[in-house]
Amino acid sequence: AVAERCCVLLAADLGLRIDYALPSAAKTPNPTTKVGLEFTETMKGYVWEGGRGPVPVPEAAGDVAATADAEPAAEPATSTSSSNGPATTGSRNPIQFTLTVRADDLDAMLNTPEHKAHMHGTVMCPAIDSEPLSVVNGEFQLFVEVPSPPNTRHMVYSMAMYAKDGRAHFLYGFKVVKDHPNPLRIWHDTSTLYVTVHEGESRRGRVKFAGVMHIRLADFAKQMTTMRVLNAESEVERLAALARFGVNFAGVLWESYGGLLAPREGV
Repeated sequence: AVAERCCVLLAADLGLRIDYALPSAAKTPNPTTKVGLEFTETMKGYVWEGGRGPVPVPEAAGDVAATADAEPAAEPATSTSSSNGPATTGSRNPIQFTLTVRADDLDAMLNTPEHKAHMHGTVMCPAIDSEPLSVVNGEFQLFVEVPSPPNTRHMVYSMAMYAKDGRAHFLYGFKVVKDHPNPLRIWHDTSTLYVTVHEGESRRGRVKFAGVMHIRLADFAKQMTTMRVLNAESEVERLAALARFGVNFAGVLWESYGGLLAPREGV
């Protein structure tokens, strides 16, 4: 206070005036925060070195029908490991991830053609490293239309994975939702992820592993409890956001599988 008073007196002696009427708010207001959505998903499965296994990853959506009904064995083969390197299980290697998918703008994810959100979490694949691999800036795409075959959409997972020593691998995966006469395939199609694992930080790297991952019912039940609306200003806004996501998700499934999801006559 003394220093401030001295400045006032000094300014007065010099014929100056100190303006204390500084604006309390930024000249440009902060942009409006968008309503977002996040959830955490766990998937488990197996990959084979170079994709040479009993459940090959289809190169195109049209190849899915030939492999979609194949399920990996419930228990992994006996694994071997050493303190200096990753564990392996012969030709078949377990893999699992737990990822949080976050859309900072829910409406943009639902309405833009790319349907993008971002992901972070961990991947466990002892054939790559005995420690968890970190995913920091992965990308998720919800129901992206693909050009061939017709009436097919993919749910896409793209992520660089980093070991503690800095080594990088890239996982690319997709679920296939397509027109099918059997609506009972909804669960299989939306819970089955075909994956390739590449060396390096992008899909341009050599394919090191390929395989299939699944959501188990217990993990799916847990996933539903993690769904959270972000930045809602009221309970009404929160419920409306959940409804928009649910209607969009169910709407795509209705278009693809019809039958079971279509309202019955007279109801």
